[in-house]
Amino acid sequence: GVVGSDHGFTIPRKRKTAVRLQPTESRFTVRRVDVLRWIYLARLTLVSGILVAALLVWRTAEPTQTLVATVVFLASFGLTGFSLWFTEVRGREPTDAFVYLQVVFDVFLVTAIVHVTGGADSTFAFLYILVISAGALLLPLPGGVLVGILATLLYLADTVGLHPGTFRIEVVLQMALFATVAVVTGLLGDRVRRAGLAVGRMESALRRLQLDTGDILAHIGTGVMTVDAEGRLMYLNPAGEALLGLSFLEW
Repeated sequence: GVVGSDHGFTIPRKRKTAVRLQPTESRFTVRRVDVLRWIYLARLTLVSGILVAALLVWRTAEPTQTLVATVVFLASFGLTGFSLWFTEVRGREPTDAFVYLQVVFDVFLVTAIVHVTGGADSTFAFLYILVISAGALLLPLPGGVLVGILATLLYLADTVGLHPGTFRIEVVLQMALFATVAVVTGLLGDRVRRAGLAVGRMESALRRLQLDTGDILAHIGTGVMTVDAEGRLMYLNPAGEALLGLSFLEW
């Protein structure tokens, strides 16, 4: 049915619907918990593969290699299990210190894998880039750069100190690449965070303005109504409801 009005048009009754605003952080910034879930999965997949490979060559491999593979596997499962309990079971928000722990552990994890797979000859050196990128994405700019420096120094120490025969010009190029990735991804991550915070502040201001406007319209004595191009009622304040004889539920 429709309700007549003094303005010469009909106002169809329209059911009121609630609109839920999504949190700004989930749309404009990267949620740490979401990225950490992928880090947990990638870490467990990697160390499981390394352990399986070590088991296949257990009798012929050097004792140091099998020991490192076992320790890496146990430490990774221990830390990941604790991290899952902390963020998923308890529902705690990861702090900077928590993220630093994850990223620094992964830097040492990749170093251990690179060490047992040949140092500079390892095919797993590219994993440093993934860890550096994750650190730059999850941490403030200085933190991402520090992760890149740590990865570069550990890679250099392993190739020079523990695999001296593998050091060559390609190692220097690798370290330059790690440093470049750390700076570039750190700057990009910092810019994304700043943009997300700016948009969040703007949306908060708009929400406050909307609430203030709604409060004013709800208490003024003048009837205020809004209709669309087809003459359907879109908004009516309490004073307007009293003038037209409509209740909140009728429109």
